[in-house]
Order: sequence, then C-alpha cells, then structure tokens
Amino acid sequence: MTTRSNSPATAIALSSSSGRWIVAATVTASGDDKDRGRAIGLWSGLAGIFTVLGPFVGGVLIQSGPHGWRWIFLINLPFLLLAYAFTRAGVPPLPGRRTEQNIWAQVDLVGATTATLGLGLVVGALIEANRLGPLTTAALVVAGTLTLVGFLAVELSPQPNQNARTDA
Repeated sequence: MTTRSNSPATAIALSSSSGRWIVAATVTASGDDKDRGRAIGLWSGLAGIFTVLGPFVGGVLIQSGPHGWRWIFLINLPFLLLAYAFTRAGVPPLPGRRTEQNIWAQVDLVGATTATLGLGLVVGALIEANRLGPLTTAALVVAGTLTLVGFLAVELSPQPNQNARTDA
C-alpha cells in the first residue's frame, strides 16, 4: 500500500503531532507544580476527546464542503482566535529575557536564519532527491548539516547581548 505525501491525512497528522509537542513544551515550561499538573491533565483529557471527535467532524466537513479537503484547515481559525483571546486573558507574564529594548534587538536573527536555512536545505533536498539526483542531494544535505552545526555553535556560545535571568 502506498501513501501520497501530499494527502490530507499526512498533512493533518503532521500538523496535529507538531502542535501537540508545542503545547506539551509550553505547559511543561510554565507555572508551578500544582498548576502544571492540572494543565497537563486538562490538556491530556481534551486531546483524547478531540482525537476521537476529529476524524468524524473532519469527515462530515469534507463531505459537505464544496471545495474538497483543502479548505478544512480553515476550521482552525476560530480556534486560533479563541486560544489567543484566552491566552491574553489568562496567562500572566512570565519572567524571562525581555527588556525595554526594541523588539528587533531581542530577536535572535542569526539563530532563526541559520536554523531555517539549515533545516530547509536538508528537508528540501530530501524531498526533491529524485528530481535533483544523488550528487546535488548530497551536497545540499551536507550544506544544510554544516549550517545546522553553525547554528549550534552560535547558540551555544556566550553572547554579550544575552540578558541574565533575574529569577534564577
């Protein structure tokens, strides 16, 4: 049995699994132990409920929609807006490295650029390996790997503009 990499099932599986990891990391990294336990329990329970309901609701929406499966991702927009509103209303500001500086002075542009470029080179080369051929694919994977090594070197080196946490 072969599966197409651009199928809706693949897209949904990849997007939902990556979203789960982001939520898990966020819940784990914030709050005290009692609140964290409650949040993980709530998250786990809701994840189970929506894991069961998701395929049924998705199937109904795809079957009743005039434009096929691609428009199904628009259902996430209302949930995004609700999550944003609840987050703004209920999540207190967490201590961290934010300062009164301009936001661009606080963004790690070198890290973001090297991570994006490195991952893009590796993943893009592997996705297009049949079309690119083995030498070009290997060259792009090596270039991406070296870029990711550069990313690690930049991120692990002490930088003078890093703000020390005051709550540690």
